[in-house]
Amino acid sequence: MSGNFLAHLPPSWRLSFSENALARGRQYAEESRVVVLREEDRFVEATCSGSGANRYRQSLMLDKRDTLSCVCTCPVGLTCKHAAAVIQHLEQGHRNVGDRGANGELPNLVREWLSQLPRALGESPERQQGYLQYRITPDLY
Repeated sequence: MSGNFLAHLPPSWRLSFSENALARGRQYAEESRVVVLREEDRFVEATCSGSGANRYRQSLMLDKRDTLSCVCTCPVGLTCKHAAAVIQHLEQGHRNVGDRGANGELPNLVREWLSQLPRALGESPERQQGYLQYRITPDLY
């Protein structure tokens, strides 16, 4: 991530949301339903798992006067519980799957998964002749 959205977010951001949206957003953040795709100083793009199998995409923006605008692909569309979940996710200091540690290493879970690929593919280290490349990207919807 290249920015710090929270540093620019005014303390009054909660006033944009209903009490219900804040409460449900907090629950979604605590349940780790949010994945931040991009964070800049004045912009955040994320996805949030909603009810059932629904995954929605959020764009949160701050204008030059620090006015918060939240757009989501859910039926509510604006200033919803999913957008509140994104901010609360950032406030809780959650890290995302694509984030690397301070030393640049992949998270243990990802390294463990990668180490199991040869066995899962039926390959032994002695007979590896080529390589298999996976590209892991977040589920955007």
